[in-house]
Amino acid sequence: MTYKDRAALEAEESKHGEVEMLAKDHVTARIANIPKGGRIRVQIQRSQIESANTKWFTVIILNASGEELTRKAGENSIAQLPIGAHGNWWNSLHINLDQEINPYIDVFVADTIREKRSQFRITRGR
Repeated sequence: MTYKDRAALEAEESKHGEVEMLAKDHVTARIANIPKGGRIRVQIQRSQIESANTKWFTVIILNASGEELTRKAGENSIAQLPIGAHGNWWNSLHINLDQEINPYIDVFVADTIREKRSQFRITRGR
């Protein structure tokens, strides 16, 4: 799992705009669409193609008080090809955060095939 705050996403969009030689107003419009709280990316890796389908995963995000901020169920998305001779099938889910992290959020990833749940904590950067 990775997290990028709004500032990191803005820097990426600016760099992409520069590389792609986009008009400044186009880059500004893209930056305006970046979620206030940033974006979480959940990377899924499995040895079998069907088990890496995001439809088997749900991401639940709670604030520091334990209140649910958002929940995202994966959709029927076929996994990407393994990389290398012993690679795994892979897929990813992206979750936009509407509000800034304060002081932290807990991210739960429920895997219905394995009947397990993983937990991660993301804290606000200083």
